[in-house]
Amino acid sequence: MNTLESLRRVAPTWMRHHTLAVAIVRDLWALPNHPPGLRPLAEFLGVGE
Repeated sequence: MNTLESLRRVAPTWMRHHTLAVAIVRDLWALPNHPPGLRPLAEFLGVGE
């Protein structure tokens, strides 16, 4: 989560178009228990509910 949040701060446009970053957030979002801070990232990338 720290790395993903840092990536969003440093390179938000790049993060939206990087398939691996999006896939990681999508996979974490699919888990029954979301890590703290995941919702804002999922919404930012358009993978949240």
